[in-house]
Amino acid sequence: MPESCSTGACPTSGSGIRPRGLSEPRTHWGADKRQRTLSLTQECWQLAGLLAEQSDSNRSEVIEIITRHAARTALNLEEARSEFLN
Repeated sequence: MPESCSTGACPTSGSGIRPRGLSEPRTHWGADKRQRTLSLTQECWQLAGLLAEQSDSNRSEVIEIITRHAARTALNLEEARSEFLN
């Protein structure tokens, strides 16, 4: 790991040094993107990876799409959780 990474800033290709945690406007969603931490089951992580492969994408994009879809369609999360757990 480069020394600058230990101070909270890691080099990025062509753009010098970008401080860790700052927004990074490289998204086609028209919004800034930030690195987040999530706790997911191993099964969920694997499913997100499979969906990402199938859509030539990545897990972050899978989570973005699923979350936006759930919000747009007013998905009843309690009902969905019950279906998965029963």
